[in-house]
Amino acid sequence: MKTADIERKLANAISNEVPDVIDSILSVCEEHDKKKLTVIENTNKAKGSGKLKTLRVAAAVIALLFCGYAGMSQYQAAYAVESVVLLDVNPSSELKVNRREKVIAAAGLNKDGEAVLAKMDRNGKNPKGEKIDRAVGDIVNVMVGAGYLGEKNTTVLLTVNNPDEKKSAEMKSRLMADINSTLNANRIEGAVIVQSSTADDKTAEFAIKYGISEGKAELIEKIIAGDPQLTFEELAKLSISELGLLTEKQANGGQTSGVAISGKISANGYVTSEAAVNSALSQANMASDGKAEIGVSVGVSEGKLVYDVSLKSESTEYTFKVDAKTGLVLNWAANPAGSGISIGGQASASGSASGNAGQFGTGGQISGNASAGQNNIGGQISGQINGNVSVTPAVPSPVPSGSGAGSSGISAEQIINNVIDIFTKAKEKVTGS
Repeated sequence: MKTADIERKLANAISNEVPDVIDSILSVCEEHDKKKLTVIENTNKAKGSGKLKTLRVAAAVIALLFCGYAGMSQYQAAYAVESVVLLDVNPSSELKVNRREKVIAAAGLNKDGEAVLAKMDRNGKNPKGEKIDRAVGDIVNVMVGAGYLGEKNTTVLLTVNNPDEKKSAEMKSRLMADINSTLNANRIEGAVIVQSSTADDKTAEFAIKYGISEGKAELIEKIIAGDPQLTFEELAKLSISELGLLTEKQANGGQTSGVAISGKISANGYVTSEAAVNSALSQANMASDGKAEIGVSVGVSEGKLVYDVSLKSESTEYTFKVDAKTGLVLNWAANPAGSGISIGGQASASGSASGNAGQFGTGGQISGNASAGQNNIGGQISGQINGNVSVTPAVPSPVPSGSGAGSSGISAEQIINNVIDIFTKAKEKVTGS
């Protein structure tokens, strides 16, 4: 069989088995990037019509692939999620964004977040379909109008999740500027905490466990990385503004990485550090005469934002935790220089104090408590001091009951002196000296 015969038979077989679908395929292909696919057909079918039909089939396959690629590209641009943006104040919202930076899904991550989006929907400003910049601005405006952002709460946490670092950085910078502009338009001197998301399954588990967004959970993880003594449980109770103050403190000390702050975190609603120091001085019955060394920083205790205050005199070093909202001393500890005693206590708003003495340097265990409201000190001493001793004395206190908020009618220094006196009497009883 000659070569020409073989080609003729193949052309006839293809012509009979493969339908002529090029016209129907081309009819459904849309314009892609403003370029049209054009097929030039030779109308001369007299000679070599089999070859031409084969070419038509090949062209149809190419057109199909082209349209498939164009369709997939259009789908990804419109419906595939490229970025996830989280906004946290107290309301927490999640916006999923496509490649064109349009919001394709919006969800409230807590009840307040759901309320914000519901209000936007009622006002005809559903973020779905909007550009991310406008959607973020609208959400911030609604939070201001609903009172979530205002005089005492001026901090917004912005979290951007995009695998492309360059796109993530550009979006963070732009949205941060948008939020600042919206706050300024509402006459709010606020701050924006910005972070890229690197959340993993552990972060998601924490978010679910404590009922917070993954953005807030991730910020907490970064704060703990800067101060491992803090716990997730106590930080989860803090507001975004309070976490912002901790973040700002760590950022100034170079402890927090992966977080940027635009603006100044507001301390409205909190007492000043000077007021916290004055509460500590009052508790220790010390005067601010410049003789004591004073240190103060922001910390956390029992799920509350506190000031950690340290006072050091010639004879004693004190540490206090002062409630950052009320200015009350929550607890304190005193370490007399060279005594080997560590005494701590708790103070309430009524001015009462209770304390526990630590290990005494001679090997005896001292424990005691003081109640300023009862004008007495009760102490329990037990231990090995040349024999067994167990004494429960009560020493009257000459100091009247305290009545001022955050202060006690008996000072830590007097408690120390009374405990030492108790121990001395106990030792004399045993040794006969």
